[in-house]
Amino acid sequence: MRSVRVLYLAGLLSVISPDSAALAQAIECGSPYTVSPGDTLSSIASRAYGVGSTSNVDRLYFANRDIIGGNPNRIVVGRALRVPCPDDVPGTGEAAAGTDPAADPATALTPDPAGTGTITATFDAAPALEPTPAVPTGGARVEIVFNRSAPQRFVLNSGILEPFFADIARATRGRVAFVDPQIPNRDPFSQLDHVRAGRADGAYMFVGHLADSHPLVQITMQPMISGSALETAVALWRTWQTHFRPAGSFGDVHLLGFVAAPPAHLWRMAGGEALELKLDGETAWAMPYLDANVSGKAELIASLGSDRPIYALAHGAARAAGVWKPGTSVTEIEGGVYAPAFAVFISKEAWDRISPEDQAAIDRLAGERLALRSAAWDSFDNGHRADMLRQGLIVEAADADFDLMVGLQDRARMSWEAWIARADAAGADGYTAFTFYIDEITKLREQYRSPQ
Repeated sequence: MRSVRVLYLAGLLSVISPDSAALAQAIECGSPYTVSPGDTLSSIASRAYGVGSTSNVDRLYFANRDIIGGNPNRIVVGRALRVPCPDDVPGTGEAAAGTDPAADPATALTPDPAGTGTITATFDAAPALEPTPAVPTGGARVEIVFNRSAPQRFVLNSGILEPFFADIARATRGRVAFVDPQIPNRDPFSQLDHVRAGRADGAYMFVGHLADSHPLVQITMQPMISGSALETAVALWRTWQTHFRPAGSFGDVHLLGFVAAPPAHLWRMAGGEALELKLDGETAWAMPYLDANVSGKAELIASLGSDRPIYALAHGAARAAGVWKPGTSVTEIEGGVYAPAFAVFISKEAWDRISPEDQAAIDRLAGERLALRSAAWDSFDNGHRADMLRQGLIVEAADADFDLMVGLQDRARMSWEAWIARADAAGADGYTAFTFYIDEITKLREQYRSPQ
């Protein structure tokens, strides 16, 4: 029976969690550094100099301008960069030595939409050095009104979607432009309905809020099976193409792809103190309670029997949103408690307004290439995580409460079985899709493993 066979998946969990030592490894100044997937100039600067001002990014860019080129928004995976010591590059701002790692880390690591903050590696996604055309070339301009439920400066927008939209403008010679609505809808629960009703041409929506309409993409909400943001997004896209799309998933809109955040972990107060969090329209997608109305989570929290509040949050999302509390720690779970992923879509009517030539250009940038951009979220989160490791705010699963971990593992298997049953009912082979997703996470973990 599938309910028995699915138990073998527990043996795969050990190979899909990030290498904690590699993610937090410091970079020695004065030595070359090879760009890895998910790196940004900001994250490299943080590991080389400590979390500080954007002058650290300037120092790296000016030292490598001949390598990076005229567009500082792109660094190439596999390319060696110089990492100068603070006194080696004059005229690039104040020295970073001695900066306080705790000085407003959320602001320091939040990408800057003007291009002076986080610089994202983009995996050869589009023609990189052409400026975004202001006037369409060879056709009428099509504007796609795209609604965003998260604040503009958050990494999902500034680190992932802004570069994606800019590449679309370049690839279509300005004929397709994604623009903001005059009055954005910040309700994360209504984004799909907002597009269906024609109040916007496109949007993104947290898959945790799609349990009723799109149960198959709830696979990323399953406990203990996720990888990094990049791995989760790419594995979800491949699983959708192979197993979910034939079952009719997202047949009512044109799906551009998925992006993801790093896996959420258990966030809790020390000493049994109560933790109060106000969830509003801008942050509810980033930090759902474990016992919130998210598929599989109400049963999970009920089974743990903990007398302390437990929440599921990502490191960077919690700190950047300003809700981090003194005395709070994170228990890191292999594979995470769930992976926040987002479907990015536009209406079919909006898609049909775009010429076939430009549709093909957009398709080349969407799908798996859009998923790869989730590496920017990995970098954003890893900067916060490295700072938290230095402060001793992270507890590894091996040191966690034994009863808590046993309860979590038992309920994880039950949640997997429930998802498989829902997938079967939705027209997909749930067991095959589930194992396919985990296999893809494992392959991607090997492909994008951080260098030791």
